[in-house]
Amino acid sequence: MSLTLNTAILSSSQAQMANLILSRMEAAGWSPFVAGAAVANAYRESRLSPTASGDHGHRQGRCMLNDNGGAGVGMSGADRQNPEKNIDRIMQQMRASKPFVAIAGTSLSITDLATAFCTYVERPGDKVGESAKSVAFALTLFPPIYSGNSAGSALAR
Repeated sequence: MSLTLNTAILSSSQAQMANLILSRMEAAGWSPFVAGAAVANAYRESRLSPTASGDHGHRQGRCMLNDNGGAGVGMSGADRQNPEKNIDRIMQQMRASKPFVAIAGTSLSITDLATAFCTYVERPGDKVGESAKSVAFALTLFPPIYSGNSAGSALAR
């Protein structure tokens, strides 16, 4: 099964970035559902902007890779803002998370996958609140596939 991205709510550059994430992740062997969860989280983090920056420059890129103890350690600002390198680093983080890999291998639920991505890959301080935002974005970005799913997730409870 494939995903249909709701491009009506995205700018052309956001749609281009979302499609890049989807295609790179699927080419690397991740399911379309996992890739969709990554898009939803990237939308929550940076509105899909590869040049987004926060925390006085410590967090940069599509997934706001943090060079101060986070997934961006050892990467330059330019590398964190490079879309392909950013996606590759986040996929490295995905593979390194045993709980995420376990859920990704068994779930076709966008709510559970968006929550697992936020909880185990992005790891924000407010996991429940940020996971709820990621789920809402996932349901908005991919509505035809998930219109029957509940917005809640057992992982966030």
